[in-house]
Amino acid sequence: FAARDPMNLLPDDWREYARQRFELGRKPATVHTELARLSNCLKWAAESHMIERRPKHWLPSRGKPRDRVLSPEEAGRLIAGAREGDPHIEVFVVLLFGSGGRHTAVLDLEWSRVDFAAGTYDLEVDLPPDPMNKSWRKGRANLVMSKMVRAVLERIHPGRTCDHVIEHGGTRLVTCADGFRNAC
Repeated sequence: FAARDPMNLLPDDWREYARQRFELGRKPATVHTELARLSNCLKWAAESHMIERRPKHWLPSRGKPRDRVLSPEEAGRLIAGAREGDPHIEVFVVLLFGSGGRHTAVLDLEWSRVDFAAGTYDLEVDLPPDPMNKSWRKGRANLVMSKMVRAVLERIHPGRTCDHVIEHGGTRLVTCADGFRNAC
């Protein structure tokens, strides 16, 4: 829609966009998100008086929610698959299972927040408050190590080469997407 005046967009234009994206193999949730973001941009533009009003539009269904839970056997196979790859991927997967935390929280974990004596690890990052950011107050968990988490952390602790638990080549990893995909 880049070359189009927003006021000239019709609901059928939104449907045609969705149809083209579905033909490319995009999932309903992806197409819904793309068009919902456009809708929000147009709403903001109307509220900011950049356009007269938000045009009528259409959004596809979000599709089925992703609420699939791994069975214990599948979880075991994922950990085994991670173990076959780079060592940091196994640590990443075990910490995800052990904490239930978001992948970014696990990647942010530093050795200074791992307490072997108490058997805990703290996913909370001590950042200065930022009142301009709505999410700065969101807390992360201080967790008790499971046997599996303790075993993997004790195994890699002697070989650490930086402050972060999930690291490779002496530097903190920002993503484990490729290694996780390979483990899957």
